[in-house]
Amino acid sequence: MKLSGMNIPKTHPSKKFIYISSGMSYTVRKRFTRETELATAELLTSMALKTSELYKEHSFGYLVNALTEKGLGETLNNIYDNKLLVIGDSGGLQAITLGKKSDDLMKNGVYQTQSQLVDFAMSFDEIPVTLTSNRSTFHDTASRFFDPTIFDEKARQSGENLKKQIEYFKKVGTTSKPFLIVQGNSMAYYQRWIDIILDTVGEDNHKYIGGIASGAAALGQGKLEDVKRIWYLTKLNAPDHIKSVIHVLGLGAISRLLPLVAFKMGGYFPDTVFTYDSTTHTSGLSNGNFTKGYGLHSLSRVRDANYMRLIQYYIETAKKTFGIDLKEDMVFNLICRPIDEYYALYGKDVYNQHLTLNGMFYTSVSLFLESFEKVLESEHNFIDACKGLDHIYMPLKNVRDDKDFLEWERKLGCNLPSKAVPVREQLIELDF
Repeated sequence: MKLSGMNIPKTHPSKKFIYISSGMSYTVRKRFTRETELATAELLTSMALKTSELYKEHSFGYLVNALTEKGLGETLNNIYDNKLLVIGDSGGLQAITLGKKSDDLMKNGVYQTQSQLVDFAMSFDEIPVTLTSNRSTFHDTASRFFDPTIFDEKARQSGENLKKQIEYFKKVGTTSKPFLIVQGNSMAYYQRWIDIILDTVGEDNHKYIGGIASGAAALGQGKLEDVKRIWYLTKLNAPDHIKSVIHVLGLGAISRLLPLVAFKMGGYFPDTVFTYDSTTHTSGLSNGNFTKGYGLHSLSRVRDANYMRLIQYYIETAKKTFGIDLKEDMVFNLICRPIDEYYALYGKDVYNQHLTLNGMFYTSVSLFLESFEKVLESEHNFIDACKGLDHIYMPLKNVRDDKDFLEWERKLGCNLPSKAVPVREQLIELDF
């Protein structure tokens, strides 16, 4: 799917946020096509498009992994009739965890899938960290450290990867555009990463870059690091068309979006389109967590009072929002019980199964977006969403330079949970 050659998607061009749903395999329990299940496909498409149209600042899209989810990507593009924005992950992290060889053959296969299926494509970035064990996951900051001694080399390698991806896309004539993924451990390192990559790619290729994706693998995953990541983005020096679209990974909770809202309140990012991805709402179909208010509520595995209150709220909201009738017994048996029990009761009818799954999913997403829109609308709602931390987040709107930010961090930011990736020099000092 390729919407256009523009950086900002032609669908809803005035909207400044695009919610990108990852983990979409949770929403399709049985693969089907528009040709075999037209009514089901049109039902899902109508809910997705309705989600894109409901809110002033938001539209909806999804993410697929071009290395491991090519078949899913083809299925989803068919179901949604190529009407949604699609982002294609490169699968670089999965290649490592699955023990796949990250060579040109593998990368060209990923580029081919991205060129055929997606609008924006993640590049293969080389992370400037050194591992302290044989395994390191995205959230595990204790088993790696940021290594300045390999920083420039990793940035150049990432630039070479991006250049090859651009050249492949040019050769096959796709309108898909790659994201430049920025890594670093400070504002200065973020900027140096950008400078090295743009120099490596070459000025003639800058116009083919679709935007920036903000990485955190060398920075960390705490709430303090969430603030730092957005602050670094406010000052990046790069061509305007590249800064016009910014993707931020893994923001599926209102609490993690507060720094972005605070900086926007301060006048930053006035014309930037932000895409942000999350598995929070797709995985809720498995773990039973669904949006209500500014947080998640668990759909318990028994029909107790909490379950009944939440499910009744969802039945009413789904009817009001999408005009669909969710059946409590189907929701309970599909989400709260083993799938074999559901099949024994209702058979393997594709339409009703996917009405139930996606009715719960899109209702959860719509409630999340509704809450986020409220936070964007007024300072009162922002303060409410801060849940007692507004004295920490609100002053961010007044931060103008590094001096201000360091003062904020010293007085206020230090009270936020931090899960920072250690810097190599820090570890060396601990040895003495």
